[in-house]
Amino acid sequence: MAELNKSDKSASSISSATSISSASQETFFSQQQQALDAWKKVVDENISRMGSLYEEMAKFEGKGLEQARSAIDEFSKLMKESLSYATQYSGEWRKAVLEASRRTAEMLKPRN
Repeated sequence: MAELNKSDKSASSISSATSISSASQETFFSQQQQALDAWKKVVDENISRMGSLYEEMAKFEGKGLEQARSAIDEFSKLMKESLSYATQYSGEWRKAVLEASRRTAEMLKPRN
């Protein structure tokens, strides 16, 4: 009978070890699931923030492109005006040189 009691105790301890092991496994898997859920939440929030960041970057990029186009248009306008001014100035210079040459030639003519 002592052996039977010993055998019952052994079976009982195996059964309780199995139930403890099963309970600890459930706790472990529950904690693991919670950790995975928290990780997924962090990743989702980060992706959402990245999306917002990229939207803001696109807005700034658009504004920068608009400003660059405007600057190019202004520069083009300035260059056209500069070319017109240079052409006008060159024409005035040629007229002045020609007039000065005529006066010089007139002054160098012998007078009788």
